[in-house]
Formats: sequence, C-alpha cells, structure tokens
Amino acid sequence: MFVSIAKQLILNLDGESQVADCFEALFIAMINPFGVFEVIFDFKKQVSDYRLIRCNPAFQKMFGIEFQELKENLNHQTFLGGGSHWLDVFSRVALEDRSLKFEYYSSETDCHYEVQAFSPTLGTFACLFSNVIDQKVAQRSLEVSNDYLKTIEESIGELVVSPKINEKKRLKLASQCCEIPKFSLRVLLVDDEDSIRFILANFLSDMGMIVDEAAGIREAFDCLKKQHYDYVLTDFHMDEMNGDEFALKAKEKYPILRFISISADPNFDRTDVYSGFIAKPFDLKSIAQLFNKLSVK
Repeated sequence: MFVSIAKQLILNLDGESQVADCFEALFIAMINPFGVFEVIFDFKKQVSDYRLIRCNPAFQKMFGIEFQELKENLNHQTFLGGGSHWLDVFSRVALEDRSLKFEYYSSETDCHYEVQAFSPTLGTFACLFSNVIDQKVAQRSLEVSNDYLKTIEESIGELVVSPKINEKKRLKLASQCCEIPKFSLRVLLVDDEDSIRFILANFLSDMGMIVDEAAGIREAFDCLKKQHYDYVLTDFHMDEMNGDEFALKAKEKYPILRFISISADPNFDRTDVYSGFIAKPFDLKSIAQLFNKLSVK
C-alpha cells in the first residue's frame, strides 16, 4: 500500500484526478512520517546526493521545520545524521530496487523509530517511520519484571530448598526478595502519551510514591495550583510546549519546584533546569538510584 502511495505521488496520476485526490488525502492524513526522495547524479553519472521531493505533515513535524526548508536542506549530509554511508545505502535502494529496515532515534521528537526504506520507482526511494518507543518501553518493563521475578524465585528457592541455611540468613533472604525501595514523596507525572504515564506511574507507585498524572501542560498547571509536589516529572516533547519551556514557566510561579526530565535522548544534559533525568525505555533500578541520590542531597 505504501509503495502505491509513493508511486502515485511521484507520477501525479495525470488525467485521473479523483484517484490522485484520494491518494493525496490519504498521504496527508497518515500519522506515520513519510518522505519520498530522488537521487542526484553528477557529470560522471555517479550518484552524488539525494533530495526530498514529497513528504507528509507528520514528516515535517518529526524534523520540526516546513516542507520548503526541508526540501532545500535535507540531503545525504543532513538526513538521519548525515554521512557517506547513507548515500551508498539509499543509492542501492533507489537503483537496485532493494528494501531495508532499521531503527533511528530523532532528537527533535525524542522518539525511537523503525524505518522502512523502499524504491517506488527507479531512481527514487521512500522512507516510512513508525514510532516504536511504546514497544521499547513495554519490552523494557517486561524485562525488569522478569528480572525481579527471577530474583524472587531464586531467593525463595534457596529459602525453601537449602537444608544448610541458618535462620539469620533465611530472614535476610526473605527481606531481600521482597525489597523495593520506598520513597515518601508526592510527584506529578506530565506526559501526553497514556502508555508512558501508565508504565512510569506504576513504577513510582511501587516505590511508595503518591503519583498524580497530567496529560498536558494546562492540566499540569491546574494540578500545581491545587497541590504541592516534591518533584514534577515531565516529558520533553509535548504539543503545547516542550519540557524546558514548561519547567521554566512553572518555576516563575513556584521557584522551589524541582523537575525531573523524561527523555529517550541518551545525551541529555540539562542540570540547569532539572534535578535529574529518567531515560526511556524505563529501568526500575535506575529510577530507584536517581531518587536515592536525590534523597541525600
């Protein structure tokens, strides 16, 4: 289906305006970022670059700039971080009718994407992006849960089976296998993705925290008017404003309020705004270590 959409966008379907309009409407309405490129040849008839020829609004949102600016600036030196490697890869896709699938992190949207690249017509290639952060978070949550259950299983096994274990060690193991760090804190969790809030709120609740949730900036400010919080955990990329803007604006009204950023960016470093950082996908152990560190400051 995506191959057909890309072909029709390139060919424009002259003389079949109704069908073309249907494909155009579908293209614009797609929630997945979708861009079509054509390769550029030098005087030696070697591929020297590629350029964007069509993209949908979701693609523009992913890069944070309008189509005309993308068209002028997106090439093998800038697309997906740039590099001659991508020029070679996408040239083969466009000229040899190959397809490939890989993962890409976008700092603009703070999301991990699965990218499918294919050639709709000779000399062109299309890239379809699918947000996989929810799958990554769910997978990490499952791994953490499995590790925790395995620890309990091993500890209980030693408690029940070992005839040599003394009572002191038995009590210590019983304590360890049920131990989750506890923090007497009230926190506000701000994220416009329901799945992210659900998973993280459960982690924090298991640690003994009282967790209030806000699905957007306005809702977050309403919560701040009614309740004092020890920490506000905020996603960086949201529709109304980003996490930095929200934190700075909130600090104008509530100067002593402390913020923790939630981000998939591995290079995050904003200690001037935030007291700490929680990485996506979530890691229960790392979250516990963060609050342990904050509790001794």
